[in-house]
Amino acid sequence: MTTKTNNEVLALVKSAMEAAAAVAEREEAGKPTKQAAKQAAKAQAAARAACEAAGFGEEMSLEDVLALLLETNVARGMAGTLARYKPGYQPCVAYSGAESQNNGDALAQALEGKSPDEVMDWAERLLGLETGFLATKYAGLNPGQKRMNSGNRVRAALKRGDLTEAALKATK
Repeated sequence: MTTKTNNEVLALVKSAMEAAAAVAEREEAGKPTKQAAKQAAKAQAAARAACEAAGFGEEMSLEDVLALLLETNVARGMAGTLARYKPGYQPCVAYSGAESQNNGDALAQALEGKSPDEVMDWAERLLGLETGFLATKYAGLNPGQKRMNSGNRVRAALKRGDLTEAALKATK
């Protein structure tokens, strides 16, 4: 039996659960089909075999395997990252006035409501860069990318210890 990576197991488990949900929907609507049930059974058998090959016990349900894979940082890529961090997001208001979400840390709070140009100017002041440096550097990017990249420079400076949270609050 071949060993499956956790991402392969994750994909098979999701597929099996989606197939089972589709069969349940058709049955509830009074339109069951043998073909859909066969496909769901086949997907569940493949997912179960992959789970066993990856070392998950027979007693674990597919839902438990899915939760474990997502919880233990096994799911990679954007979907896995969003699934892990989304529960910690807090509501906020974007510079456009639209509802948005952020992670609630000091940097996110300092950036809340700032336009891309305001974030670039603020980052230049905090990082000791020449006025207009970031605007020139990011001239080819869209407004969201300008704001994101400028904010990422400040976040990196915080992680390196070049800036403190107190400095963020003092220069809002």
